[in-house]
Amino acid sequence: HPLNKIFGIDKIVFGAAVGTVIFLLANWLHLYLKKKNNGKSFFPYQRVVVPVVALILTSLLLYLLLCAVVLIAASVAPILVPLESLIHQI
Repeated sequence: HPLNKIFGIDKIVFGAAVGTVIFLLANWLHLYLKKKNNGKSFFPYQRVVVPVVALILTSLLLYLLLCAVVLIAASVAPILVPLESLIHQI
């Protein structure tokens, strides 16, 4: 179904791929922070908090990005519809 796609990719596949990449990057960030602090976490539950916050921020960013794309498309659509009708008349 066309509404089940984001950037031409199925929503489930897109979300799983983005989530996997972000989780792996967040895990790397946790290990980097731990290494910089002599093998100790900066705060309790850092191993859990870093990936969860990264996933939440990514979800928020993608939501805002997709809302912006939809708003831009909605504002451009009234301009494009008359142009299409003119093209078909020619």
